[in-house]
Amino acid sequence: SGTALMLAQSVNDGRAEHLEYIFGRKGNDAKRQAGELGIHAIRGGTIVGDHEVSFFGKDEALSIGHNISSRQVFATGALFGARYVAGRKAGLYSMADMITERMAVTTLLAQKDQVLISLEHIPRDMALVTELYGSLAQNDVLIDMISHTGATNGFIAIAFTIGAADLEKATEVVRTFQQHHSSVSVNISEGITKLTVEGPGMEFQSGVAYRVFSTMAKADIPIFAVTTSENKIAYAIYSQNVKKAIAIIKEEFAI
Repeated sequence: SGTALMLAQSVNDGRAEHLEYIFGRKGNDAKRQAGELGIHAIRGGTIVGDHEVSFFGKDEALSIGHNISSRQVFATGALFGARYVAGRKAGLYSMADMITERMAVTTLLAQKDQVLISLEHIPRDMALVTELYGSLAQNDVLIDMISHTGATNGFIAIAFTIGAADLEKATEVVRTFQQHHSSVSVNISEGITKLTVEGPGMEFQSGVAYRVFSTMAKADIPIFAVTTSENKIAYAIYSQNVKKAIAIIKEEFAI
């Protein structure tokens, strides 16, 4: 059963140590070992698409049933599959590939009232960076996104975003830091929004970040800071560009 195999893969994807697939029974009363995942699938009956997948644990069982009595569902799926593989390079593709592509980005969030603080020409000394972040923490300034650039001629640059409510406290901290280190220049940009795109299929696909950033570039929308995780990309842009950014992301990912 392909469904059983997909569910088994999902179980393994959520584990630090993967279980070994064991297909079928080894004797009528054979028990699975701790590192095994048993797969036993039976297909039968006269109803198209009538099947059930069961998970058996210790003193617990979970069953997922699926009943489709129309062959149109399978015909439609075949058409979707043909459309998906058309123009792709030779290879083995599965229903999971189709599903995750359509779920690369499913959620789009905008967090307004952000402030971008940029510091340049900071001497390349981690003690200074620690001093800056320590002062911000002591003044209860919550930092969200952070961007560091590599050293150039012995200097580095840092940019980070904060909520507008913390602007006064953060400004005092960075100005004091600037007074103690004369080479540092500070720029504070208000009217920033953090845009977050998220989707469960993002971690299974390559090129999602490229699609996000290339659409921003084509629309001449500058990006100031970026954070990423397995299924999320967040980036800071001017609030005046949010409406346009949301529209092109929705178009690109068919949200």
